[in-house]
Amino acid sequence: MRITLTNPYCWPNVRRGSESLMHGLGLWLRSSGHDASILAGAPKRSSYEIDGLPYRTVKATDMTWLGREYVPPVTMIGPMRRALRRLKPDIVHAFSYHDAVAAKRAKLPYALTIGGIITPPWRNRYQFKLFNQACTHAGLIICPSQAAADALKADYGFEAEVVPHGLDVASFASTEPRVAGRITCMATPNDTRKRPDFLVRAFAKVAPKVADAHLVFAGDASDDVQQRLRALLPAKHRDRLSFLGDLAPDELRREYGRASITALTSLNEAFGLVLIESLASGTPVIGTRSGALPEIVTNDVGALSDPDDVNECARQIQWLLDESGPALSARCVAHAEHYDWAAVGPKNVAIYHRVITRW
Repeated sequence: MRITLTNPYCWPNVRRGSESLMHGLGLWLRSSGHDASILAGAPKRSSYEIDGLPYRTVKATDMTWLGREYVPPVTMIGPMRRALRRLKPDIVHAFSYHDAVAAKRAKLPYALTIGGIITPPWRNRYQFKLFNQACTHAGLIICPSQAAADALKADYGFEAEVVPHGLDVASFASTEPRVAGRITCMATPNDTRKRPDFLVRAFAKVAPKVADAHLVFAGDASDDVQQRLRALLPAKHRDRLSFLGDLAPDELRREYGRASITALTSLNEAFGLVLIESLASGTPVIGTRSGALPEIVTNDVGALSDPDDVNECARQIQWLLDESGPALSARCVAHAEHYDWAAVGPKNVAIYHRVITRW
């Protein structure tokens, strides 16, 4: 099957969740005998390979000087439509509603992954028009969790199939020595939606009770954000909070392996891939009872707290630090196997066949 995976952005220009997910799926599809490639927006048109996976980019220009709706994902639609008509794949798997519109206009069958919980109202009516058009004409909509699918149905009336995000579990196997008391958060502190303040306040209650406990953030953290978060801790514990900045993929894997716990205390997550990556490294996880996190975090591999209860979060962190050990790590890896591409990839292929058959 000839499959084109699309997105407004791609490696190496952007390496966020959807771009990494798209790359991993593309590699698995090719390893399974499919002719898979990636088409995305970028500052300039180009062709290249990463890990043997073909990439093509179309030029996406920032034209917001004409109007706020002319952002690169929108200006990309026309060039991507033309590129798709030249490529003529059997199926397009769009990872954004913008590129789904390009597939629709190219008159090609497409499945659309909506990876987030998109809460109304929309501030930009044109963007909502594109979103509605992409969902209305999709051969099938995919959401990574039941929470995301339920939100899409409740807010917009669109049905979706649940297929969790996948990853190569074996690639996260770690030989790093575990650092006792190390609590790592891979969610960028600059993003208030990830609620770093909540996590730091919980850590402030753990620090006096666990002598070796320390909290580490990866991702962008401005000086102002670092100062604000440190101010939430008593002065004598502020040196137990550190910021690593952006990490390369290999550095991220090493950090998962060093951590005793990985934490994600945000609200309304549509999935939480960082938690699966942590489990694949044998590292247990802390989350909140919100969004999709209860679908991922079970009692044998981590713990959840009420989204507004700092005390409960602190208790769960302390409990997990006490429980850490080889048996818990083995359960984490076994749990992550449910999300390996070997399990998730075939579900995507089955959807492609269904969309093509309906077209």
